[in-house]
Amino acid sequence: IASPRPLRVRIGVATGAVVVGETGGGDASVPKTAIGETPNVAARVQAMAGPDQILVAATTRRLVAGAFECEDIGEHALKGIAQPVRVWRVLGEGSAHGRFAAAQGARLTPMVNREAEMALLLDRWSRALEGRGQALMLVGEPGIGKSRLTAEICAQAGDGNVLIRLQCSELHGNSAFYPIIASLQRAAGFERNATAQQKLDKLEALVQRFGAPVEAVVPQLAGLLSLPLDRYPPQRASAQKQKRDTVQALVTLVLEAARRSAVLLVFEDLHWMDPTTLEVVDAIVTSIAQAPVLLLMTARTSMAARWRTQPHVGELPLLGLNRSHSLRLAVAVAVKHGLPQGVLERIVERTDGVPLFLEEVTRTLLDSQALRRDPANRLPQALLDTIEIPATLKDSLTARLDQLGVAKRCAQYGAVLGRQFRHDAVLALSGMAEENFAQRMAHLVAAGLLSSSGDGPAAVYTFHHALIQDAAYETLLKTDRRSLHARAGDVLNEHFPELADSEPEVLARHHTAGEAFAKAVPLWLKAGQRAWLRSAAAEAIVHLSAGLALIDQLEDTASRDSLELRLQSALGVVYFAAVSYASPQARDAFARAEVLCERVPEPMLKIPVLYGVGAFQTMKGDIRSGHDAFVRLMAAADAAGQPRLQLYAASVLSWSHYNCGHYGASVVAAAQAEALYDTGALAGPRLSAADPKIISECFRATSLWAQGHVDQARAVSEGVLAHARALGDPYSLAYTLNFAALLLPELCGENELLLKRSEEGIALARELGYPFLEEFGLLHRAWVEAQDGDVAAAQAAMAQALARYQALGVKYHLAQLLARHARLLLRSGQIGAAQLEIAQALAQLESSGERSMEVEVYLAEGEVLAAAGGEQLSLAEAAYRLALEVARERGARSWELRAATALARLWADGGNRQEAAALLAPVLGAFSEGHTTADLRTAAALLARLN
Repeated sequence: IASPRPLRVRIGVATGAVVVGETGGGDASVPKTAIGETPNVAARVQAMAGPDQILVAATTRRLVAGAFECEDIGEHALKGIAQPVRVWRVLGEGSAHGRFAAAQGARLTPMVNREAEMALLLDRWSRALEGRGQALMLVGEPGIGKSRLTAEICAQAGDGNVLIRLQCSELHGNSAFYPIIASLQRAAGFERNATAQQKLDKLEALVQRFGAPVEAVVPQLAGLLSLPLDRYPPQRASAQKQKRDTVQALVTLVLEAARRSAVLLVFEDLHWMDPTTLEVVDAIVTSIAQAPVLLLMTARTSMAARWRTQPHVGELPLLGLNRSHSLRLAVAVAVKHGLPQGVLERIVERTDGVPLFLEEVTRTLLDSQALRRDPANRLPQALLDTIEIPATLKDSLTARLDQLGVAKRCAQYGAVLGRQFRHDAVLALSGMAEENFAQRMAHLVAAGLLSSSGDGPAAVYTFHHALIQDAAYETLLKTDRRSLHARAGDVLNEHFPELADSEPEVLARHHTAGEAFAKAVPLWLKAGQRAWLRSAAAEAIVHLSAGLALIDQLEDTASRDSLELRLQSALGVVYFAAVSYASPQARDAFARAEVLCERVPEPMLKIPVLYGVGAFQTMKGDIRSGHDAFVRLMAAADAAGQPRLQLYAASVLSWSHYNCGHYGASVVAAAQAEALYDTGALAGPRLSAADPKIISECFRATSLWAQGHVDQARAVSEGVLAHARALGDPYSLAYTLNFAALLLPELCGENELLLKRSEEGIALARELGYPFLEEFGLLHRAWVEAQDGDVAAAQAAMAQALARYQALGVKYHLAQLLARHARLLLRSGQIGAAQLEIAQALAQLESSGERSMEVEVYLAEGEVLAAAGGEQLSLAEAAYRLALEVARERGARSWELRAATALARLWADGGNRQEAAALLAPVLGAFSEGHTTADLRTAAALLARLN
């Protein structure tokens, strides 16, 4: 029954057609001429619907609505049927969720020998309905029936519940959050030509329908979908923290939906899932234990070990059908064509109980010309004896493709683009006329190899199974594949330019397969950078490594070197931040980048790399190499003659000179940075994580203190914190509170101020997700708490923070931190442990070349040796003398005062008071400021006693 304005829908049924159902039966279709004439519709429950048939659906309306938008027009009596049947009128195309629903619609093969599996699925669903969340993974080889079981539980889940289906893709196995992004775009109803604001409106509406808090969830999801966030407060967190917040927002979306009704959440084909989405699955598995949610997953291989400690998680392996069940399925597919029993038995023997294999072999034979009947509608025995049954599923699929004639070429075009592809994209790739192309695509749909959803250029085709796509792809000659991939990259870039921003790895993959390497490498770089912006380290490493693997294929030397430099630098940053500061992969990447810097003339390419190399070497405890990189950075910035680059170089040189114990040079570099900063040279993308003025002023303050300009140092330190608060930049403030604004109060003995700032800083670093800054703040706090509090508790806290600090791969300031820990061990009575710790501190001091805190290490060594007494006292005196000598060599009067105080106390304890006073008096008298600090007060009190 057709409407005046036919509308083609998924299986070719026109708008206005009727869909009838019968309780107790299965899914079926009968010719429309037979409606009202068939004695018993239930007896005709068999094959799939075609354009000239009316669907008979006996399951719930949910199944029908999955294929169509339908209007329920009640129960009606039909001729030849004893009981009234439910009837729906087709209003238009429905919205299929997931590739199986899109591929199958209502054309489902019968369920054979899956009663036990369905019983288990329904049991898990019942538990979920009771609020006892469940997670179940269906595991089995391709074609074994995972998707068929999934479709069945989706159909039986019942109206009024929430169904969320997500489909992983082989081509997107390293595209972070891909199945989630695709599902959100589909659920929100995004249209390709809609504006960003219109998409954001739809996203907000979707979140509201789920009942989730818009303010808490939308900003994270909008960031995931690359939508503007001008309606919401700016994101303050690190990339890693933003990823964690995004994962939590997705969990919240599911749990809030579950507050309203039960949720069936389906993730299909986990074997193709990207690592970041797998983190989302992990979080969902953990969070649903007390929620009405059934998480159903399908995969080709077991992942049970991943969640073995979760009691609500189970696994269901799917086995092949036995002979009798295979025969039942073959009969169900072929009965209306009257295949002889002998042919069906041969099919069963060859297909090894794999439902998809069995179904495809049967269809291949039905579609072939081999089964020609005689006038009596019988097959000659001689013909039956010659029928060849494909030996493998691949052979069967290849045979079906060969039967398509010219339409096979369209299947090959689609296979190049992927499992799912748009009408306009494959049309452009084919170069065919629209009319011819549409006919051939309709042929593929009618043959059951593809399904279609949507209409016009935006129509989307989906291969019925991944193995069909594989078979179509493998029938291409290698030369054809190469040329088609190269064309596909160009076609997608021309017709879908947004892909270059949203999924550059898709274009990169086509250009790589098409051997268009000069186009592929920049896209792999972009894909890696985009993945890292989402803190998707595993995906970023894959993309950047793919680009590096092709670098030797580039013919232009200059282009090759500059691209490799950018790839190596980006890869080093990812390993540096995501693995550890001491990662050997980061070391190798930065080492190669340093070599390339000598061959690449462009300052804007060299300078970020030299900056990254210097920071990496410094943080992993190689101060000498870090300083060398920063010196070359300044040389490159001067050669470029760009004040902005000179600003960043001067900023980190103030840091690096301080690390080397060059306190005067540090102050000079900081002054240069300040002058450049004040001229507005900062404009442009930031090279450093923190504001460059904060970095340079931090080390100007500590260098001024070391030189004995204590009050000046205090003023600079306070200015740093005020500047950081005024900036409104979260990382710069966290850096200041946990580092820049702690160093001076600690050196000056202002413990109360340090504790106050560290509390704020630690909380901020934890909130934003900066573990290095958090641990540094904790280490400073533990040291100060030990001065006036519980030494044993402070020592334990410092030991834990120090272990976490080193686990990050950080060795910056490690010698000083180990020396402080040795002092706390000593004060808590652990002399042996303190001696071992100070030995490690001295070894680290020597290997790192870090001299900023060298004097403190020698002073700690002297304290540990003095505590042992006896013969060790002479060694303690030697350590103090060394500290004094080093401080004088570096012009570090504040360190000289500490060393002189320690040595004078040792001499005084040994009865040499006069010599002790003679040592201490001139050092203390050289200070014209800072008399209220702890060091000067302590030295003055000691001198008074000595006199």
